[in-house]
Amino acid sequence: MPSSSSSNLEAFVQAVRLKSFSAAARRRGQSPSVVARQVSALEKELGVRLLLRSTRSLELTDAGRTLYARAADILEQIACAKREATARNKEVRGTVRLTCWPTLGKRLVLPCLPELMARFPALSVDLDFSEMVHAPAMELTDLAIRVGNQHDTTMIQTRLGTMRGVLVASPAYIARHGEPLSVDDCVRHKLIDKRHPAPFMGWRCLLQANRSLDAARVLTTDDLQAQSDACASGLGLAHLPSWVVNERLRSGELVEFLPKMKPISAPVFLLRAPGSPPASVSALARHLAKHLRPLLA
Repeated sequence: MPSSSSSNLEAFVQAVRLKSFSAAARRRGQSPSVVARQVSALEKELGVRLLLRSTRSLELTDAGRTLYARAADILEQIACAKREATARNKEVRGTVRLTCWPTLGKRLVLPCLPELMARFPALSVDLDFSEMVHAPAMELTDLAIRVGNQHDTTMIQTRLGTMRGVLVASPAYIARHGEPLSVDDCVRHKLIDKRHPAPFMGWRCLLQANRSLDAARVLTTDDLQAQSDACASGLGLAHLPSWVVNERLRSGELVEFLPKMKPISAPVFLLRAPGSPPASVSALARHLAKHLRPLLA
């Protein structure tokens, strides 16, 4: 398959998966018009319409559904061939593509990269900050850090540790509003919550399913650091991973309440596709495991 066709196919898969040309363009570092042209070029090459465009959505045609069902396998075969070819080269060089949550990447991954890159000056990392919590499309990345048990057993999974949730507030907030007596009592307070529901974060995973949070929420955002910042300013209560707030808990800027409550916890995994990885991917994987395990113990 010519390189342009492969790139066009990747653009098509990402546009369908992310449900818009704009989202696919952000992921690829391109403009929406470029992604649209790539999909149009693929349609012209195949001689069929793959997508029905509208101002609000993209809808697959029958031909598009058929191609999309096969495209992931096609791209994985291409990526696997590339990995097998580069695995012959034992020198740690080139670009490794890594995806993880934005806050986790900024707080845990970025600080450990200088040491690795000082040891391997020819290595670079393409770091994709994504809030998407499902299993990654491994034809588009080399490594992924994901939280929770992974159902795709074809992936090579390396456990990095455990994410534990804690309930936190600022001392000023507790002084003004008092400390909640139970988890359900938190609904009477001001809550800082995750914008999109997630199995291991936010208030919905702690509270009874029939409890409405609309009246209690004062801020919703998917940015975990922003939630921590808002909580430290006294805006409300937050339920966050311990690695987001540990420094503020040690400094007293935040305090933990209901510490005897059994915390929400979930395993953290480093994922990669099967097969023999290039030396660069192996080097980054070993380095991440070494530095993140003590932080996620």
